Amino acid sequence: MASIQTTCPYCKTQNCFFRTLAPPATRVGEKDVGYISFQVPCVCFACGGVIVATFKGYCKSPNDIYNLFNESRDVTNVIDEGSKPNVSLFEVSPKPAQAAHPEHCPENVARAFIEAENTLLAGSYTLAAAGYRKAIERAITPLMPAGSNARMLGHKLGELKKSALLPEAMLEWIKVVKDDGNFALHDEDRDFESAEEVEPTRMFAHTLLQYLFTLPAEVKAAREKIEARK
Repeated sequence: MASIQTTCPYCKTQNCFFRTLAPPATRVGEKDVGYISFQVPCVCFACGGVIVATFKGYCKSPNDIYNLFNESRDVTNVIDEGSKPNVSLFEVSPKPAQAAHPEHCPENVARAFIEAENTLLAGSYTLAAAGYRKAIERAITPLMPAGSNARMLGHKLGELKKSALLPEAMLEWIKVVKDDGNFALHDEDRDFESAEEVEPTRMFAHTLLQYLFTLPAEVKAAREKIEARK
């Protein structure tokens, strides 16, 4: 049977090979007889998860599609191969998770958080913890008082405690993210081995960004709507 390459929505492996499980279920296009779409169930070589892959393409006969998928080859993108049909993978279901950041974050903070999310989705848990630390450090740096010489995240946390700009619970969250990030960067004997280990750091980072950027922007928008109604 044929195979395809795509990101697995279950184990998050990128460019993972999937083996097709059944012949294509073809549907001829309503307007152009030669244009078709069809679906094929596939199984992930890495974790055994099953997806449904949707293809689109052009063929002279549905038999050409059946013959193509009975070959032992990659059919992710078959274009201009002589007498063979032209087919390309269009989408898969379920879809792989997409990384996102809390709304209204500054660009540099959003970029660091998305990088950490993508690293987590790829299964690189230690690097993800370090990435969430970077996002938090970028988020609190503008809160430093004028003339501050704080360069390390721990020193910046000390400045925040003095200024009382954030609730004590938020400061504790920042410390958790800092400590997990330091562990990820500096421990020589052990790495994070699961998403569950990183989840507290991820949740604290996400919530802190919402507190610093999302909520103020949403409150401002709500106030503007109230003023507009007066």
